Amino acid sequence: MIRRRLGPTLAFAFLTPAIAAAQDIYTGTLAVEQDRLVLTRCDLVENRYVLRDAPGETAVADLRARLPRLAKPVYGEVIGSYVDAPADGDGQEQNLLDVTAIEGVEGGRSCHLGDLGDPAAAKDLDVARQTLSASSPPRISEDAFGPVRTAAVGEALVPPGDYAKGPEEPDPAAYPADEAGTIYDIAFAGMDGDRIRFEVRGYAGGDFEHVAVSQEQTSPATVSTIHVRDIVLEIRQVDAGTIRYSARWEKEQRDAPADGGDPGPAVEAGRP
Repeated sequence: MIRRRLGPTLAFAFLTPAIAAAQDIYTGTLAVEQDRLVLTRCDLVENRYVLRDAPGETAVADLRARLPRLAKPVYGEVIGSYVDAPADGDGQEQNLLDVTAIEGVEGGRSCHLGDLGDPAAAKDLDVARQTLSASSPPRISEDAFGPVRTAAVGEALVPPGDYAKGPEEPDPAAYPADEAGTIYDIAFAGMDGDRIRFEVRGYAGGDFEHVAVSQEQTSPATVSTIHVRDIVLEIRQVDAGTIRYSARWEKEQRDAPADGGDPGPAVEAGRP
């Protein structure tokens, strides 16, 4: 049973004119469930997709044939388009992707902290996230939207905001202290090979100085337009230490969670 819980999406347009429409890149772990290939996204909320081959493509069928030979968990980067799908046999809505390619497949790798079998490795990863999140920079003014700016590793690309509602500065009194992730910013987290790393950093209540939850997302360095949740980033130049970009607000199309907005499981900053 697949529950529809929409979360962050990296929407991108390739620089090649051969691709007419923008597609999305979805990163996460892959497994076969009930004879279907399913992707569990690397999101702050539980976010799962049933994968099928787009017309003329064989990426899903090819990976299903390979999957039994790969060490679990299996990490991959799925490129495709979201499809409005009918409810399954239990009456639950489904997330369905028409897939054109699956890249970066690697057995024994996961982006989910709970999948790490080595407690020491899990602690090291959490400490690394804490170190990056603890360097939260001063509040960026609202002119972060529009002008071209340059940011270093660890710096926020947009100020903290409730971007599901809009780009306006949020009222701290309107957010309970036990709610984390509704207000978030996006930090540049450097490069990983030929991929750009971003950290979506969620805040609790009106405390915009201390990161409560975080989620890493990556995108190919060849992509110039990146959609991270409700923020569109236009990348002008990027290297290991700095990124030159402009940002604009663009509401992501997603359904409200049935539980009323609980941000779901996430990495808690500062906890080993």
